[in-house]
Amino acid sequence: MIIKSIKLNNIRSYLNEEIRFPDGSFLLSGDIGSGKSTILLAIEFALFGIKRKHLSGTSLLRNGKKEGSVELNFEIEDNDVIIKRALKRTKDDVTQDTGYIIIDGIKKELTANELKTVIFDLLGYPPELLSKSKDLVYRYTVFTPQEEMKHILMEDEEFRLDVLRRVFGIDKYKRVRENEVIFIKKLKEQRNILASKISDLEEKNRLKKERELEICKLNGELDALNPQIEVMKAKLSQQGRELKLIEISIKNLENLKKQLDVNDAKLIEKYEQIRKNNSEITFIETQLKELSKKFESLAVEKPSDKSDEEIEKEIYEKEKMINLLRQKDIILKGKIENLSVKIAELEKSVSDKSVRLKDIVPKKLEFEKLKVGIEEKERLLKRIDLTNLEIMQLNNKIKEFEAYVTQSNHLKDSIKKLNNCPTCRQQVTDSHKHAIDDAENRNIERCNEELKKVSDLKSEKEDFLKEFRKQYDVLLTKEKNFEVLNAEIMMLERINEEIIDNQRLLSKASAEKKEAENELEAVKKQDVKQMAENIEELKRLLKKIQIYNGLLKDRGHIINMMKSKEELKEKLVNSNHELKKNIDDITLEKTKLTLEIEKSKDIEKDYEAMKSELEEIREKHIDLELKKVSFVKEIEGLSRIAASLEAEIIKKISIRENLLRIAELQNWLENYFVNIVSIMEKQVMIKIHQEFNNLFQNWFNMMMEDETINVRLDEQFTPIITQDGYDIDFEHLSGGERTSCALAYRLSLNKVINDVVSNIKTKDIIILDEPTDGFSSEQLDKVRDVLDQLAIKQTIIVSHESKIESFVEHVIRINKNEHVSRVMN
Repeated sequence: MIIKSIKLNNIRSYLNEEIRFPDGSFLLSGDIGSGKSTILLAIEFALFGIKRKHLSGTSLLRNGKKEGSVELNFEIEDNDVIIKRALKRTKDDVTQDTGYIIIDGIKKELTANELKTVIFDLLGYPPELLSKSKDLVYRYTVFTPQEEMKHILMEDEEFRLDVLRRVFGIDKYKRVRENEVIFIKKLKEQRNILASKISDLEEKNRLKKERELEICKLNGELDALNPQIEVMKAKLSQQGRELKLIEISIKNLENLKKQLDVNDAKLIEKYEQIRKNNSEITFIETQLKELSKKFESLAVEKPSDKSDEEIEKEIYEKEKMINLLRQKDIILKGKIENLSVKIAELEKSVSDKSVRLKDIVPKKLEFEKLKVGIEEKERLLKRIDLTNLEIMQLNNKIKEFEAYVTQSNHLKDSIKKLNNCPTCRQQVTDSHKHAIDDAENRNIERCNEELKKVSDLKSEKEDFLKEFRKQYDVLLTKEKNFEVLNAEIMMLERINEEIIDNQRLLSKASAEKKEAENELEAVKKQDVKQMAENIEELKRLLKKIQIYNGLLKDRGHIINMMKSKEELKEKLVNSNHELKKNIDDITLEKTKLTLEIEKSKDIEKDYEAMKSELEEIREKHIDLELKKVSFVKEIEGLSRIAASLEAEIIKKISIRENLLRIAELQNWLENYFVNIVSIMEKQVMIKIHQEFNNLFQNWFNMMMEDETINVRLDEQFTPIITQDGYDIDFEHLSGGERTSCALAYRLSLNKVINDVVSNIKTKDIIILDEPTDGFSSEQLDKVRDVLDQLAIKQTIIVSHESKIESFVEHVIRINKNEHVSRVMN
């Protein structure tokens, strides 16, 4: 993994900044609090998201900002990856928002948890650490925040060993042992449960044999009962056939009786119909006499040759003409009134707006004068920006000269105290010290001269800047007046356009009013009263014609009714003749049916006797069948019990076999498996401890070069520090010694993890945050040798030690001004 760039938006002291990272080793340089560590925390946030204790959203999002984001671009196994995570401020907290990841140009929008899963897969970190600690491996192989490695060295042994087990991925052995105890306990519980389930196996076998003997006995009794049932079935069949023959004869007799009843009902119906017909004929004759008299009384003369439709049409046309004239009169009067009001309003509007228009000419003249002055604003603004940039560059030069002076003074103080050269161990003479002191004094004098020149130039530039800003403020005031005047002129031009539009509308309204007045005069000349009298006369004539037409319809209706009555009377007379003929036929058929019924009167007694005998046979058959069903049900019940017992016995035998297997498994786990796991864990830990201890001793000795102090790791990976043969506590070491011990431990752990955990893909990068706190100048030189031995493709060092610049390939400087951090080019 190689980091290429990072973009910070509203992250702590950064507003909107992009930092590009080169390959090889480089230093993030800047004053304390300038924002160097923020870049490292932003990298960790982009990869793994926020953490409540160590990396909260509140600690990352810039104060006063509602949203922020980090976009990290890195290369891993020839894949170009861009990941972006966002923060948003809610009412009570700062939370993560949805982000995205782009792998070789393919973008995916993902939630915070989904991004974490994808990153773990890309970096090759063990998936079992996903839910435990988001970036445990990262914290011990790539980036350990300042002072955190010292913290783990000062923790108790059990905590430190537990952390290392998780980092190396060997905490699974401990979990295996813990899980084995739980599993064996479960096996014992399961054995007790299974033993209780098979305790009644012999009793179930005895009950099964008893039920099988009972089934055999019942089957014998059932076999003896079946012949008796067959005999009863034969008798029932014979008796049923004889009974069916008699039933047919009885059914025929009942049909004859029904036919006789039907004939009686038909005779009654026919006589009743004749009576109704005669009554209706009498009523029709009376109606015919009354209709004839009414027809003779209806006679009238036609009042006009026109039809009622023609007169109605003429009335409609005249009424329509009157309504149109009245509506037109109302509309034209309203239109004239509205146009008069509109003309008055337009005349007033033109007059009022003409008064306001008189100021437009002087305002345009003033506008042109201001326009010429404002054109200087852009040129002045560029001069201000250029002067600001020059002042910033001069500030950087001042800091650079001040740093040289400080370094020279530090060197002078160091050389005065130095007796022997740290490299060759030779004595440093006074003349050599004076030579170095004179050279540094000349360097300081030269730097002070340059510093004065740069300071004077800076003061001159600041005076120019003040004058430019005064001119700029004057132009801003003119610009505001210019904008106000421009708005007033635009408003007056719109008023002039409105006056022209109102004059056009006024001319149009006057023409429309004149036209409406002429149309109203033409309407008033029409004689509406005479037209209304003609309509009333036509309505009276229409009423007479409607009365005449009604009488004609009544005469035609009477003729039709008389004809219909005559036809109905004739039908009723013919119906009576037909009914009398039917009565004679029914009477003859009734006589024949009576004779047939008399012949079959004794057959019903024979049927009842045979039916009684059949019932006795059926009852005996039912008793035998019930007895058979009882035997069958009892056999089925016993068979179900026997089958249930058989199933239980088979299940219990299976449980007994399973119980034996569990006992064997428990014995293997307790006597063999736990020993194998312990041996495997010890072998892995011995290998890790050996490599870790060798690296730790080697790098500590390289940085210290003090033969009186030795270090080693005990079995719990605790550093044991010995000085002159005596063990000393880590906390009793000097600042530089503690830093050397922590850095050696940190680098050794990094190397061992990268060797043991083969799948991780962050072996090409290491980030060191203030790794040389408290180091002497000689120890700083040794750090260069240690880093050379690491041979890592990308090394990021955060430090305010200027000497580190001499043994890194690149330097990125961070400057903080007015609470905003920026990268200086």
